[in-house]
Amino acid sequence: MKGLFTRLPGKGDGPKKVLFKPLYPKRYAFGRGETTSLTLDRTRLERVLIRERSGILRSGGIYFMLPMKLLLISGVVLLLNLPFGYWRAHVRKFSLPWYLAVHLPVPLVISLRLASGIGWHKISFPFLIGAYFGGQLLGGRIHRGRSKRRSEG
Repeated sequence: MKGLFTRLPGKGDGPKKVLFKPLYPKRYAFGRGETTSLTLDRTRLERVLIRERSGILRSGGIYFMLPMKLLLISGVVLLLNLPFGYWRAHVRKFSLPWYLAVHLPVPLVISLRLASGIGWHKISFPFLIGAYFGGQLLGGRIHRGRSKRRSEG
C-alpha cells in the first residue's frame, strides 16, 4: 500500500477517517463499483484494495472466485496441448521442432487466459500449468500407443 496513496497533512485526521490523495486515477485506485470519495476509513480502503488485487468478485454480498471458468479454461488448455505433445513425441529431443512443439502453445494459452478474464491470479497458475504439461504428456502417450500398435500389427 505504500506509494499508492499519499496522506494530505492536516486534513481529515479524525479517529477513523483518513484523507487520501490517489496517485492514480480514481477508477484504478478504488476498484470497481466503489465510491470515489477521497474520505474512506482505513479498513474499508484496505478491503477494497485486497478484493481488487485478489480478483474476488462481489455478487450479492457473497465473495467468490469462478472455479468453473478456471476448470473450463484448464480443460481447453489440456486439449490444446494434445497435438503439440503428439508432435513433440516423435521428434528428436532438444531439436528445433521439439522446442517449437513445447513453446508454440504458450502464446495461445496466454491469449486464452486474457480473453477469458482469468487474469494473472496466483490460484490459476497450478491449474493451467498442470493442464499444459498434462496435455503435452497425454499427447506423447497417445503417439507412443499408436506407434506400438503400428509396429505390432
